[in-house]
Amino acid sequence: MCLIGLKKIIILVCFLSAGVFAFERAWAVNGESKKEEGDVKSSQIEIDRVDVVGVKAFPSQQIESVLAIVPGDRLERVKVLRTEENLQALYLSHGYEEVKIRSRLLRKKAGSHAFETLLEFQVLEGNPVRIFSVQVIPIEMSDVVLRGVWKKQESQIRSSIHFKPGDIFDKEIVSQNKRAIQEVLASNEYVGAKVEVVEEEVHPPAQALGTLAKMEEGSRWIKLVYRVSLGDWVSFGFRGNTVFTWGHLQSLVAEQRLLGLGKDYIGVIRSRIESEYHLAGYSQVEISSYSVEGHLGDERKVTYGIQEGPRVKIDSVEFDGNFVFTSKELRRLFFSRAPALVSRGVYVEKEVQKAAELVIDGMKEKGYLSAKLVTINTVYKPKLHAQKHSNAVQLMVYLYEGDQTVVQNIAIEGASLLSQEKIQNYLKVKHHEPLNLFSFAEGLEMVKKTYRDQGYLSFQVVNEGSESLIEYAQENRVANIHLKLEEGPQFRASRIEFDGLEITQEAIVKRELEIQEGGVVGELALVESERKLRKMGIFSSVEIHALDDSESEKHKVIRVLVKEADRGILTGGPGLRNDLGLRGYGQFSYTNFWGLGHSASVNLSVNRRFYLYNFAEGQAQILYQWPWFMGLPEVVFRPAVSVGRTQFNTFASDNITVSGNWEKQILPKLVGNLNYSLEQFRQFNVPYTDDLNAKVGSITPKLTLDLRDNSLVPTSGIFLTTSCDFADPSIGSQSDISYIRPQFRGDWYLNLVRDIVFSFSFRTGYEVGQKIPLIKLFMLGGVASVKGYQELEVNLNNVYPTLPGPNGTSVQTLSGDGSLVGHSLSFVNYRTQLDLPFAGPIKFGLFLDAANFLLDSYSFEPQFFGVGAGLHFQSPIGPVNGDVGFPIKALSGTGKNGYVLHFSVGIL
Repeated sequence: MCLIGLKKIIILVCFLSAGVFAFERAWAVNGESKKEEGDVKSSQIEIDRVDVVGVKAFPSQQIESVLAIVPGDRLERVKVLRTEENLQALYLSHGYEEVKIRSRLLRKKAGSHAFETLLEFQVLEGNPVRIFSVQVIPIEMSDVVLRGVWKKQESQIRSSIHFKPGDIFDKEIVSQNKRAIQEVLASNEYVGAKVEVVEEEVHPPAQALGTLAKMEEGSRWIKLVYRVSLGDWVSFGFRGNTVFTWGHLQSLVAEQRLLGLGKDYIGVIRSRIESEYHLAGYSQVEISSYSVEGHLGDERKVTYGIQEGPRVKIDSVEFDGNFVFTSKELRRLFFSRAPALVSRGVYVEKEVQKAAELVIDGMKEKGYLSAKLVTINTVYKPKLHAQKHSNAVQLMVYLYEGDQTVVQNIAIEGASLLSQEKIQNYLKVKHHEPLNLFSFAEGLEMVKKTYRDQGYLSFQVVNEGSESLIEYAQENRVANIHLKLEEGPQFRASRIEFDGLEITQEAIVKRELEIQEGGVVGELALVESERKLRKMGIFSSVEIHALDDSESEKHKVIRVLVKEADRGILTGGPGLRNDLGLRGYGQFSYTNFWGLGHSASVNLSVNRRFYLYNFAEGQAQILYQWPWFMGLPEVVFRPAVSVGRTQFNTFASDNITVSGNWEKQILPKLVGNLNYSLEQFRQFNVPYTDDLNAKVGSITPKLTLDLRDNSLVPTSGIFLTTSCDFADPSIGSQSDISYIRPQFRGDWYLNLVRDIVFSFSFRTGYEVGQKIPLIKLFMLGGVASVKGYQELEVNLNNVYPTLPGPNGTSVQTLSGDGSLVGHSLSFVNYRTQLDLPFAGPIKFGLFLDAANFLLDSYSFEPQFFGVGAGLHFQSPIGPVNGDVGFPIKALSGTGKNGYVLHFSVGIL
């Protein structure tokens, strides 16, 4: 009996021990354990997967953004707790007061591989708090104001509130509505407006709620009340301003309104205007203010009287404390590195300070690491008897040079991938030469990037940030550099996993990756893989993670997380050009056919000219895109069918075109194209010639090199493209049409200073053949070639209407059907433009265009010139461009006023 009892006790103890162990483990994971973080042994567990289940209210991206623990992390109780708190806060801020979050750790089988560790967060959302009604109530207003002012503002305030009965009580939207009300009042010139939000719980009857009450029984309902105080109604005026326009000063007031105006709003705005004048070089501006009360009591008119004074110039810059550097050398450094106005000799206090600090940086680059700026003394030159203010200052910059720091020893430990010489070149350090800390820091980042790009993802400079990296001696005159590197393993990909694929086939994604199974996992390859997946245009989000492989310390598991985008997209919009008239365009595209990344689009455009109108013009195109055509790596095939009717300057055309284009990226910035097109067209409305029905088959190879910083709004870099059209009966042209037409274009952009951009473009072409149809002849003029001339005004009919014939006669240049037979045609087009910042996103541009248009010859000497200026604005509805061009040599089609206006809204 005793033995039996003892056996039962032992079994019971074992059972209880196992239960306690399992309970403690689960409790720790669920964040309910009272142990400290350092006592949690489960921190050695690595998480393979993180799931959040039970979520209906939010998209997966929003949930993922609040996770404090992700796949690949070690299991840490703090991170689990933080994730639970983040999820709780997310739901509470969006009206889900009943939400409950639980977490648990699971082991699940992962396909054909071993078990994976799954951290699961379970969300019980519960019913959200809903809004029964929304009210806007005025407070602190007199009866006169209520009758005269409030009724005008109430409807606008109500329209800014994005809530309706039955909506979920989202605190973020509550705050957005509050800000929107304040912005409405600020835009209507109210200062000191206040908005209070009051929540009142209500218990509406079920019949008042309809079916919603049955779906969410037990939900809490509230009445939302916005209590609004208008504050003071204030308008601002200005007198004496000539440097800044009234509109510019009002924009400063509007900006300050958005930032907030306190009780001393008159002084705040005065300071803002003074600051704007100081930044423009008017350091002696004087601003006074006076106000007048309106008839309603709350209305006030504030007027600022501005005495601008002269723009202050920098008369001289002297330096004190320099022994090694000459004053001439420091002045050159001062003005070459100074911001825009100071570099042009205009005194702006803040920018002078910045320029002096940049001089110190230049001294440090020469090894004078102890150099520092002491102070800047500004002395206004004595003013002349008739002057109220002095218009020039003398600057004295006091600085301390210190001693030059020279590199004495360079020691590099732990490097095997890169040689010591290569690392020194990155760091830009040499024995017995000055130490440049700026170049050293940049070089250190280059060393780390080089290693990471080669797959050494755990590479580190062990002593980075410590004093042992650079040890100074002899009162900082000598520097000894000692790099301790830990390369770590070169990681390779053990396997690639995909998450988020619904329609897209894995092989389609895999072929775009720069990393393959068994290959090196480099940081650059990861970034490039993400870029190429986004470029496919079928994913709304792409993330690639390199996770530790539990089975091998030298391998990584590549996890590709994607979210497939909407497959059908419909876009469209209006446009306006003074030469093409009213325009409209639309596009419908559908992507990812059969999960292979193929796409198709239908494009339509129509326009109705204001002048030279014969008919409504239009273009329609069906385009298909086939990536990796026939399995060829990165070759994109684009077959297309298009039809159109177009009015040119001297004729019109109907055309049907079938084409095929093959594109391949040869180098990172170099793209090659091969295009074949078969075009059937009809030329009509041609003066003095017959209509022409013709067929042209042509092959066009093309190369494009794009080194610009931005393809849409470039400010620096170059763009080069060259192509050559071959048309011949052997490739589809009718028997009498054959020509060759090479063309070249080169654009160069240079960012001079502070958004001042200079651009230069050179374009040229040459065509010769047995017979060239009129529609294939070069034509210049307009916004794309020579501004100051009408669109396509510089053409063969206008420049060479006739040619000298035998016995002093003249003959027609073109044949009876308008084609060029037995002659060659060439053009050269130069375009220059200087873009200057004007106001906000508006740019002011000065341009000079030139071109020649030659028959049976070629020359670089221009014949035609167009000069002028314009304003360019990137608006929310598209670019708005307005240019006025003046032609130097007029043609028959030039405007009667001697100038041509080029105006457009939307895409050119």
